Amino acid sequence: VLEEKGLICKLSIANPGERTAPFTAALHPYISVLDAAEDTVNVVGLQGTTYFDKAIRPGKTRVRDMEANKLTFGGEAVDAVFVDSATKVGLNVGTGASVVVSNLHGFSDHVVWNPGMRGIRYGLWQNFVCVESARVARPIKLPPKHMWTGVMHIEVWDEEAKDVPMNDAFGHLFDSQSKKDCTSINSTDDREENSYTQG
Repeated sequence: VLEEKGLICKLSIANPGERTAPFTAALHPYISVLDAAEDTVNVVGLQGTTYFDKAIRPGKTRVRDMEANKLTFGGEAVDAVFVDSATKVGLNVGTGASVVVSNLHGFSDHVVWNPGMRGIRYGLWQNFVCVESARVARPIKLPPKHMWTGVMHIEVWDEEAKDVPMNDAFGHLFDSQSKKDCTSINSTDDREENSYTQG
């Protein structure tokens, strides 16, 4: 669904069979940024979240805690699954505008990905960052004759971010109390249970 300043994307998966169907899911938007090598391009709203660092080397994953208040890129590959992240995560795109990626329904994690300077030739890695709504850390176990639905909301914030520093633009969304409130309202169990409908 296209909005004036945003986009709603819905993914629905049905299990018509007789056995429980386990799966993971993610929606993978490429969001245009000014230059991913610069610190002005960063992701906020993830501080204090545990994540799976998959960028170390193929087939290897390390569990870490996000301690910084923003995630920058600087040419290094980033491939991280943030587990039970806050509902809203913000991407400052380097122009003064920002994009908020929200897990509205069904999704419990966020994935942040950029291949870095070694991943894509000709500097194309500098032009985008992927911030995804995902359900990866704990696979969905879809009962027979049921349907699972995940909903992602992408919203552009421009006027609000124009005259304030990058992190301050989203300070009211991503302070520790807001994150606590989002997590308590959208606990993993609640999001999983409410995402199923019987077909």
